[in-house]
Amino acid sequence: MELNFLRAHIHQIVCLTDEEFDYAASFFTRRKYKKHQYIIQAGDMASQEHFVVKGIVKSSYTDHEGKEYILQLAMEEWWFSDPNAFNTGMPATLNVDCIEDTETLSISFENKEKLCASSRKMEYFFRKKYTTGNMAL
Repeated sequence: MELNFLRAHIHQIVCLTDEEFDYAASFFTRRKYKKHQYIIQAGDMASQEHFVVKGIVKSSYTDHEGKEYILQLAMEEWWFSDPNAFNTGMPATLNVDCIEDTETLSISFENKEKLCASSRKMEYFFRKKYTTGNMAL
């Protein structure tokens, strides 16, 4: 079920053969989180990028005075991470917690790099998602 959801999502941008999709899907890990569970906490490493299959998550930043700023609500078919931490390996500055029970398909930075290096279609897919995601923010 989750993989069919991911395949339909990818298909909006690129068409993959069954073999290409099976290869790409092998880089993802299915994860489940409970309501109010943190997926990423400021100060931790954030080495995964997540595709929401079910649920809603909130990405926020808390300033030095303790004031929370909500940056994103990611729902089904959205991607999220702490982009700076994910891409640089630095500790996260964002908190990401579940508004409701959530299921994701996640990919590590290393696996995303391997997948993009071996599949021009997936490299194109992720570049397009990154661009449209930035425009949405």
